[in-house]
Amino acid sequence: IDVEGFELQVLQGFENYLKSKNKNPIIIMEFTPDVYGHSVAINDFEAFMQKYNYIACSIYNQKKHINIRKIKRTGDIVLMPNND
Repeated sequence: IDVEGFELQVLQGFENYLKSKNKNPIIIMEFTPDVYGHSVAINDFEAFMQKYNYIACSIYNQKKHINIRKIKRTGDIVLMPNND
């Protein structure tokens, strides 16, 4: 997903699909930290991740979890279903 700062809105539009499945898909997306604090709060993004049991991971190593609050520049991340 690469929609120039509207990633959360796209994910929210995807909610009916997520609710209808018993296994969530892996999502690759661009994360734009500059957007959060302007049009969407980072808390909203984290709430979405928690609601659907996702964790943010490095696109290069899906075993490396990322704290999205510490991301400083735009880049790709992977949202992985948290199977713990």
